[in-house]
Amino acid sequence: MYKNIFVEENEVKKNGGVLKFTDNISFSSSSLLNENFFLKNKKLSKILNDYKEKGMNHFISLIKKIKNKRVLLIGDTIIDKYVYTNTLGKPAKESILSVLRKDEKIFAGGVIAAANNISDFCKNVILITGVGEKSHQDLAFIKNNISKNIKLNVIGLKDRPTTKKTRFIDSSYMKKMFEVYDLVDNPLNKIEENSILNKIKKNISKVDVVIVTDFGHGLINKKIINFLSRSKVFLAVNAQTNSANKGFNLITKYPKADYICIDEPEFRLAVQEKKLPIKDLFSKKTNLPKTNLFIVTTGKEGCFVKTKNSFLEIPAFTDTVVDTIGAGDVFFVLSALFASTKASSFDVGFLGNVSGAIKVSIHGHSSSIKKLQFLKFIESVIK
Repeated sequence: MYKNIFVEENEVKKNGGVLKFTDNISFSSSSLLNENFFLKNKKLSKILNDYKEKGMNHFISLIKKIKNKRVLLIGDTIIDKYVYTNTLGKPAKESILSVLRKDEKIFAGGVIAAANNISDFCKNVILITGVGEKSHQDLAFIKNNISKNIKLNVIGLKDRPTTKKTRFIDSSYMKKMFEVYDLVDNPLNKIEENSILNKIKKNISKVDVVIVTDFGHGLINKKIINFLSRSKVFLAVNAQTNSANKGFNLITKYPKADYICIDEPEFRLAVQEKKLPIKDLFSKKTNLPKTNLFIVTTGKEGCFVKTKNSFLEIPAFTDTVVDTIGAGDVFFVLSALFASTKASSFDVGFLGNVSGAIKVSIHGHSSSIKKLQFLKFIESVIK
């Protein structure tokens, strides 16, 4: 029962530390979390109790099913730069905020981060993406920051930089103040389009799952979408709305997919409805793509899961957020893997929420989710 403490003691000693115990009353952090946070949400409490009865073998079995999945991931590369600052205040003669630059970190984001977050779950991942044709330094950075089991296929995109998003952070509270895009999202030329299509055609017969993370920055066009939609391979799609493409990169540009996952604002833009409950919107006639499984994520509230015969609401597991960057992408790519195994729609939504809860505790893309970390989180919440 307490064998893990000996493992921890060995690690402490290995690194020159000393393990000591106090005689104060001790508490299980997992028990405290479950009693104080989860029990406040009766619906979530019931879900966790149901999974407690199934036990960890249920989740171990689901993870084993995705281990040998061959995955093709397609999407935009984004370089995420964080600039950390201290606020100085308002200059005397300007109506602007003055800050002092302290430090900066650069992360491989977009589809690169998405691929890294599934690399510990799947042995075989093929990635197709694009970078600026002359961005040799960016390509070297990506190659140095991508997991070893990911086979990288890069197309050089002419007359454009690799997409970069620079976020300025207030170091005092680690809050983002504003961001700057380096972006050219012109349509692909014919050579680029054919190059991407040829790489997809070459690899699609080798895989079990195709995952599209469409950030709307010019990599995926109508011809590519139509080819992917006609494929018989399991297709999972996310079409993201961001400040560079708002209203112009909707999920409705895809005719169909086996699994679709978008957030609530993206969903409401797609169906052109601001106020009605999400459940009601699924029953209305819309031009949404045909799909077997549709998930709408709602941030700290969790997610809604729609299948042909059911509509589920699964609450989130955390209200503590370090950084939201990439949380929706991680929810999508990991849940897509489970969806491809024909896991229950409830399991897909639940495990998506697990992914999102872990990701919002990570600063930027400083680390990727690992399989053991994933299982330990589940174990802690169903304890």
